[in-house]
Amino acid sequence: MHSTGKPIVFEFARLIRWKNLLISLFTLICISYFGIGEAYRDSGLIALTPPLQLVLLIVSVVFIMGAGYIINDLMDIETDSINCPNRMVISKSISPKVAIWLYYVMTAVGVAFGAYLSFLLNQTSLLFIFPGAALSLYLYSYSFKNSFLIGNVIIASLTAIILLLPWIIEVHQIENYPLMPPSILKALIDSGLISLFFAIFAFLTTIIREWIKDIQDINGDSITGASTMAISRSLRFNLMVISVSSVLTIVLIVFFQAFLFSNNKLLSAISLLAPQFFLTKVIITLIHPSETINWSRLSRLLKIVMISGIVSLLFLGIKL
Repeated sequence: MHSTGKPIVFEFARLIRWKNLLISLFTLICISYFGIGEAYRDSGLIALTPPLQLVLLIVSVVFIMGAGYIINDLMDIETDSINCPNRMVISKSISPKVAIWLYYVMTAVGVAFGAYLSFLLNQTSLLFIFPGAALSLYLYSYSFKNSFLIGNVIIASLTAIILLLPWIIEVHQIENYPLMPPSILKALIDSGLISLFFAIFAFLTTIIREWIKDIQDINGDSITGASTMAISRSLRFNLMVISVSSVLTIVLIVFFQAFLFSNNKLLSAISLLAPQFFLTKVIITLIHPSETINWSRLSRLLKIVMISGIVSLLFLGIKL
């Protein structure tokens, strides 16, 4: 192991993908306050989830996700030395032994915060979500990442579940308030539809990006014996699946835009033209490639699609 010359705290931040964690934090705040919260405000109500419980959820998600990135890099040392040697942190700045302890600590903290949240809600069923997520990330890194579709579905599903959790927690608050006005039913339905849309949107855009990253990493994955869709199927098949999934995502957005228009959320509906535009660019690139496809650029483009979709939540409170 040799030092890169950068402070260890910077290397740790790179290891846990601090930018991705900030996006997740931003997403949870947006779905809670501008998504669920705005649906309640439209009904003359205030969302019931206390700030403390939202903080516990965010901390739990961020720590479990950070731990997931660490274990993924630990399992991918050989592959990353081929695919992205310049971006490696483990074995260069942080030793594998230190990394595994960081993984244990972050996992324990994330699960503990999730367990405390479940205790406050008095919901033992939620108690299994957080260790289940941590276990899923471990199994993904240990085995399923290199399998056909299973690893992609695991990551996309966990991303979707994260966006549903604030609404699930909100639903459990109702049990503590048996005498609630009838308008709360509309608030729950509307906030549920908003949460469901963004969960499906997150699932589709995440799995598309995972497929693109698998194509990008095909050289290293082939050497290590992986059987991802990029390796197991032809490039033409991969392009078709990614293109069709992108079209489905655009159609999903159209349906949600119709819902927003019917609720006078015109600005939010219009803002969703941004992810539709970027997804269209992805489809055009794949169907009519004018040159060798830049998979790294497409991967970044999918991240822009995700962020622009989440940003549309900021406009839900503005009626035109």
